[in-house]
Amino acid sequence: MRSALLILAATSLAHATNIFIQVASPSNGDNTTTFTPQRVTAGVGDIVFFNFTDGNHTATQSTFAGPCIFAASLNGFDSGFRPNLNGTDVPTPIQSVPILDSNANTPLWFFDASPGACGSGAVGVINSNENGNETLAAFVRNAERLNGTMTTSSSPSATNTSPASSTTTSSSDAKQHFHVPFLMSILAPVLFAMAQF
Repeated sequence: MRSALLILAATSLAHATNIFIQVASPSNGDNTTTFTPQRVTAGVGDIVFFNFTDGNHTATQSTFAGPCIFAASLNGFDSGFRPNLNGTDVPTPIQSVPILDSNANTPLWFFDASPGACGSGAVGVINSNENGNETLAAFVRNAERLNGTMTTSSSPSATNTSPASSTTTSSSDAKQHFHVPFLMSILAPVLFAMAQF
């Protein structure tokens, strides 16, 4: 039974995807382009990486009702400011957000805490339901309406859990799939140790 669970865990990790969101100062003054793409879809085991390529920005989790306020009560992710002022830092600063069973079916709303950014549309979402009322377009409007200030909305947030987050580095900004041999080389010692219990 334990062996079957270990094989199932290794198989599910082999299908995990790295999803990259570029975080940079907008070249055209449109803060809705701070996060590119602004909306991504990720499944259990995937990791969303915020790749800070230019400027001094954050990737900070919020709620739909409070788009420009850190979701501290949710233990939300917060990269802190990641300066890459002239875009020459190599490797670029990265913030990773793993998608877990507990948050895979929940929108993870986020914003840039740079002064004036969120209130002018520097927001985004992981796993939004674009067929409901809490869409990316509505989130952008909510951030702009509140102008980066405290929430005045009475609508409940769809966000109820958040992933742990960690920092790593990478220069890629494309969607990538893990390769099974690479994963197995990392997981083999862990799986072996777990099998001993």
